[in-house]
Amino acid sequence: PVIWYAYPVAAINGPTILTCSVTSLTLDGNNSTSGSGSGLNFQWSTSDGRFVNPGQVNGSTVDISGAGTYTLFVTDPVSNCTHQTTFKVDLYITRPAVSIGVPEQITCDRLTVLLNGNNSSKGSDFSVSWSGPGNISNPGSYEPNVDATGRYTMVITNTKNGCRDSANVNVLADLRPPVPAISQIGELTCTVKQVQLDAGASAGQAGPIGTFTWSTSNGSIVSGLGSSRVTIDKPGVYTVLVKDQTNGCTEQTDITVVEIGNPLA
Repeated sequence: PVIWYAYPVAAINGPTILTCSVTSLTLDGNNSTSGSGSGLNFQWSTSDGRFVNPGQVNGSTVDISGAGTYTLFVTDPVSNCTHQTTFKVDLYITRPAVSIGVPEQITCDRLTVLLNGNNSSKGSDFSVSWSGPGNISNPGSYEPNVDATGRYTMVITNTKNGCRDSANVNVLADLRPPVPAISQIGELTCTVKQVQLDAGASAGQAGPIGTFTWSTSNGSIVSGLGSSRVTIDKPGVYTVLVKDQTNGCTEQTDITVVEIGNPLA
């Protein structure tokens, strides 16, 4: 008698996408069917993909590590009939965009600065982390505050495919103090009862002098407090504290004023 067998049917099951976190997949041909009921012979091939272990190509399963089209060719050893099918594996390795704006400088007035990563990839599929020196407030946000100079790194991860990218930014500081200076205009004598002290030659290293703060512990300031020039009417030690308008840094200096006595006395 003549025995007729149905054709075998090749079938492939498995994941279809390789990502940054999933770098290899297993393709399974065990759901292929034999017309005779006997075990099938398997032959895997690909023209544009990649097998992890080429020695597996004659087995029912195969591990792959490259995107491409994979072909499974099965043979029924009883009927010698064959069938083949293909399976496509795609690659999803799109990296997030990472961009950091240029931050302000740390100054004597500005003890923390904001790092701005808002132009980077955003959404529920992305996570953010920052690293660097000093204290980082809200390191999982796009706008953390930092309190130290140095290089900071922002890493964004696509939580769907595991791909990540990073960018760096340098935080600088301007803590240069101003250079105060006082000159005395005139001499206190028995006939000259008032003289002026002028701090107008004081200079900021970042910008102009913004404020002048005068003080004395044993003298007397008649007028001019808050300005670069004051009038005094007693000998003593006078101090001026100047503040750089741009970086907020301060420095002080003092001058000793004496009274010239009457040489005929």
